[in-house]
Amino acid sequence: MLNAAAQLQTLLGTQNLGRVYYEPIKDRHGNVLLVTVRELETQCSFITGKWIQIAKFQSQRKSMSTLEEPTALDVLLITIQVCTNPPT
Repeated sequence: MLNAAAQLQTLLGTQNLGRVYYEPIKDRHGNVLLVTVRELETQCSFITGKWIQIAKFQSQRKSMSTLEEPTALDVLLITIQVCTNPPT
């Protein structure tokens, strides 16, 4: 996971990915998401894309999978509040 985080930092051209969610999100197709959470005051652009607000991401994302076989991205959308709110 540390290698993946280091490579992600390099690809995004940033030194601060934010807080890494302790558990990768996996699906039945072998996809794995490494989730990092970082609060930004303004929109931030980088080489290959840009950061967007969670609410905007959720409203734009349309599921292409079934409930029986959700993709890793669908699982992220279902559990996004858990990922973004650290346990107290």
